[in-house]
Amino acid sequence: MSNKLTLVQIYFLIAIVYVIASLWHIENLKLLSEPALLPVIYFYYMEEIKVKPSQFVLFSVCLFFIGDMLSLVSEEDYYIQSLFFLLIPYMLLLNKLVKDFIKLVKQYKWSILNFSVLVTIVLLFYLFFSVVNLLTIRDVVEQYIIYVFGLTLVFLAIISTLLFMFNDSKSNVYMMLAVITFVVSDLFFIFNKKIDTNVIFLFLNTIAQVVSYFFYMKYFILKSEKR
Repeated sequence: MSNKLTLVQIYFLIAIVYVIASLWHIENLKLLSEPALLPVIYFYYMEEIKVKPSQFVLFSVCLFFIGDMLSLVSEEDYYIQSLFFLLIPYMLLLNKLVKDFIKLVKQYKWSILNFSVLVTIVLLFYLFFSVVNLLTIRDVVEQYIIYVFGLTLVFLAIISTLLFMFNDSKSNVYMMLAVITFVVSDLFFIFNKKIDTNVIFLFLNTIAQVVSYFFYMKYFILKSEKR
């Protein structure tokens, strides 16, 4: 147990260093800390599970890592490529969650889809189109990536919320939290690039990023217990 706690402590220690390095633009420290985040949290996942590791988790972590490293090397040059590599695991995760949702729908009544859920869905789409209208996008490829990226996150938010409403298990709580922090992290990553570079955007982006990976791994750790 102490070993597992140590891995979590190491992760959040590295995360604090990474956030500080990002805010104060200490590039050497950032180059050392950010590449260590995903490997450490993946080792935590490996230590916690008692079954064969999921290939989906490994694949998604590798894609997250590539996306993060492209941004680290040069956010200016590899901005679109970074979003593309983050988009792939989001789409695969969406497909996975939709399958889980379909299974749950067969067990529960649709009456759970009440007015508040419909309002939430409308607000999410309104937020998406409001954010897109704030951005100045002239490149066709970038526009396509941003639209697909944003809509994927919107659908992830909707499905994760519905899964939680149908079954408020710990794993679904962690997935909902992971998606929320994914949205916050990526939203302010794009704001920082397309609207204005400031400390608040950077802080929200980096904090949400490191917390999202922890929530993401906790979801798969809890799901592995049911396998």
